[in-house]
Amino acid sequence: MELTDKAFFGRLLREGNAEMVSKTYGNAMPQFVSSIHGDNELRSARMADLALSSARLFYICTKTDFPTEIVEIMNKVRPRPCEILDP
Repeated sequence: MELTDKAFFGRLLREGNAEMVSKTYGNAMPQFVSSIHGDNELRSARMADLALSSARLFYICTKTDFPTEIVEIMNKVRPRPCEILDP
């Protein structure tokens, strides 16, 4: 349930466990990226481009290499303006 996740991660962040939250989301990201990219219906959804560019920005902002299983997908995602201005 999304609310459960938000509440749980919100509590972790408030308790100073940002690294744990970042790792948890980071570990799950390749599966979500692959799911969106591999499903024509999901990929054509209104928020798909935003979701993929947000995932790309996560890796850019955390100075983390794209995981090998999604590197081709991430390289095709159009950079967001803030990424171009402040890499």
